[in-house]
Amino acid sequence: MGRTDDGTPMRVAMLDIGTNTLLMLVADITNAELRMVADEHRIARLGEGLDQTGIISDAALERASQIVSEYRMMAEMFCVQQRGAVGTSALRRASNASVVAEKLAEIWGAPIEIISGDLEAELIYNGTVPFGHRAAVLDIGGGSTELVVGNGDRVEFRVSLEIGALRIAERFWNTYPIPAANLKLASQFVREQITESLPALDVGQLFGVAGTPTTLACIAAGLDRFDPSAIEGYKIRKSVIEELCEELTRCSVDQLRSIPAVHPQRANILPAGCLILAVFLDVLNHDVVIVSTRGLRFGAAYRLYRQVLDLQRN
Repeated sequence: MGRTDDGTPMRVAMLDIGTNTLLMLVADITNAELRMVADEHRIARLGEGLDQTGIISDAALERASQIVSEYRMMAEMFCVQQRGAVGTSALRRASNASVVAEKLAEIWGAPIEIISGDLEAELIYNGTVPFGHRAAVLDIGGGSTELVVGNGDRVEFRVSLEIGALRIAERFWNTYPIPAANLKLASQFVREQITESLPALDVGQLFGVAGTPTTLACIAAGLDRFDPSAIEGYKIRKSVIEELCEELTRCSVDQLRSIPAVHPQRANILPAGCLILAVFLDVLNHDVVIVSTRGLRFGAAYRLYRQVLDLQRN
């Protein structure tokens, strides 16, 4: 069953089933700390075409199923004691979400919890921000973007917006380099969605999590491959992000894929993610984003750990 209260760590595996990525964190957790054992990233594109069809396609489900099967074997190899999984924007929106979640749960060996945007934002914050800090966390996903502001471990504001890198790319352009008119329309749409949802906010430090900021950090740092240890805590200025946006939107898909440290399956949605990040910084009047490789899966793993302990005590 895992740890009771004797100080022995509980080994947890947590899946983050997103619109574009499918992630697995394996960690040893106690009340005092989380020690990462493995952190796996794969791209399933579960939400590919979802805006047009309203369903998760058979091809997308097959991609996700293969990844979850691989993750289950890894979890068993790591002798995981507790497994959990959270599904986000694509599973919130798809009319066949229950069928997809049931299929993936059968493969994973544990239920898939389809969480609300508000809970997603809270878990992102809890998994990212060091205790004692006033900060905000921005998570640009494939289907949605979450912003959460807090002080210490207390969340003060959270919002989940239906603007994600995959959704914006699919909705506003289908050719690369991206036409200026399409970029203008996308930028206006993203700005409207943000300004309509945000009050005046004192965000303190701003952390950026998920594929967009981590990939941009790799590019800005001149890395030739994704290196989590090199970009954790990396600071990117707004001016650099704006320059990267200009460069990325002028690239063909082949040119995007040829950039060192850019995952080939993420390349065509990276300009959209960069655009969302740039507009957020402008609306928030914030000059720097601190890159974090943590986020939702860390917060969800902590939550699973606490739930198991509560069950054991009762």
